[in-house]
Amino acid sequence: MAYVKNANYQISMFDRLNYLPNYLKDVLEKSWAETFRSKIFCNINEERFRVLYSDNPATRPNSPVNVIIGLLLLKELFQNNDEELIGALHFDLKYQYALQTTSLDKQPVSINTLTNFRRRLYEYYEETGIDLLQEEIEEQAKLIEKYMDIEGKKYRMDSLLVSSSCKNLSRLELIYSVNERLVKKIYGIEMELIPEGCLAYLEKGNKNETIYRTRDTETVKKIDLLIFHSMELYYSCKGNERLEALEEFKQLER
Repeated sequence: MAYVKNANYQISMFDRLNYLPNYLKDVLEKSWAETFRSKIFCNINEERFRVLYSDNPATRPNSPVNVIIGLLLLKELFQNNDEELIGALHFDLKYQYALQTTSLDKQPVSINTLTNFRRRLYEYYEETGIDLLQEEIEEQAKLIEKYMDIEGKKYRMDSLLVSSSCKNLSRLELIYSVNERLVKKIYGIEMELIPEGCLAYLEKGNKNETIYRTRDTETVKKIDLLIFHSMELYYSCKGNERLEALEEFKQLER
């Protein structure tokens, strides 16, 4: 995926803002969204994250980094889970105005975009020891503390909490994916060896419930539960030559 800097969107003649009554425009411009848009979003340093992407212009361009970082900031401010965050981006005009996406026919970030971005951040941190998100949040935190006033409440932004939340969600997604792949493989070979607590990985919607509807305060507890599932799966497969030979089991073992 090639890195492309996102130019701040200009309001087009077809922008939905142009069709708002003046009194609603006034409400919007006096809301937190205007402060975020004019004081926070415009100062996000996209270039910091260039290292996460390819320099090959022939590959597909990245989703706009400033929109992703803006969403992660709003996620912390409003304590959204991923599902709520993406829903707000698509249906809440304040979120779109804050992130300058009101002129777009289609919003540029999905749940998968957040997942892939967190994975890139985590892999880069593991490889280099550099926490790009923490660096960015530390700069934005001063602006948020100075300018953000939502319903009379001044907000502070703890860079360590935001960074830790991102890492934990990335770990949660990784552990879940490893467990899920092995469970589905066992199901086609010796279904009776699947531990009872792991049968939920076969249920439709379980991934959404486990990952995308998880709030930051719940992540560590869920990671502990998934690791327990990993141990159950490990000992259930151990000693079975056919299951131990599976690439999915080797991934879990690693």
